[in-house]
Amino acid sequence: MTEKASNEQSPPTRAAHGTRWGRAAFVALPALALMGGTLGMLKSNVIASQITVQKGTAEFSTGRVHGDVVAMGIVTVPVSTGVAGQSTPKPVLRTGFAGANLNGFCFSQIQQLAGVNWTIKVTSGDDNPNTFESTGKNIVFDVTEIRGTSDPGINLDGLVEIGPRASSLRTIPDPNDPTKFLDNPLEAPTTGNYLGIQASIGELYQLRGKVYDMQIGGPLNLPNLDITVTRNGQTCNQLPIKN
Repeated sequence: MTEKASNEQSPPTRAAHGTRWGRAAFVALPALALMGGTLGMLKSNVIASQITVQKGTAEFSTGRVHGDVVAMGIVTVPVSTGVAGQSTPKPVLRTGFAGANLNGFCFSQIQQLAGVNWTIKVTSGDDNPNTFESTGKNIVFDVTEIRGTSDPGINLDGLVEIGPRASSLRTIPDPNDPTKFLDNPLEAPTTGNYLGIQASIGELYQLRGKVYDMQIGGPLNLPNLDITVTRNGQTCNQLPIKN
């Protein structure tokens, strides 16, 4: 975990597990905490549980995603207004994968502290465009924007269904019966005209997007994990896509 919160040249100190802190560490740590939710980081480069963006959106990008059993549906989620205990409903495209392999990963958000913008960025990858070095299970993104920025873009393959009710989509196998799936894993409304898309396989290339929330039901392995907190730093969508 690397902290880049200060422009001043100060000798770093080294803590356990190779963590380095600069002079402005006590400023940067609250900024990192503002990302909210649970960001469980283990020495084995495994992130578990959930990353929740408290206010506004975060950005993400990846060189390629190969997903098994992909579902997308419109849902409405409460998003924090920044005031304690207050939220406002926002429509999002909830995208779920029973399993996914990623070629590179970047997740970032800008947070303001004492009038200063800090960019919190999580990256992972081996700089090889031909490998899927990151893997995860039961992954769900609440996105406001998602796009493939180069050919072939976003491909859905296998059995593809467009238009079913979002609450009827299935992505998570039943742990008690692997031949069946759990009901409504996207937690979509069961009333109203909330349509969805489902496919056996999804291939997404040079992907960029904006998210309110990311949930990981199983562990997400992120080799070469790097976390930075940088004053006025660049976000994922301002940088070349990580492979």
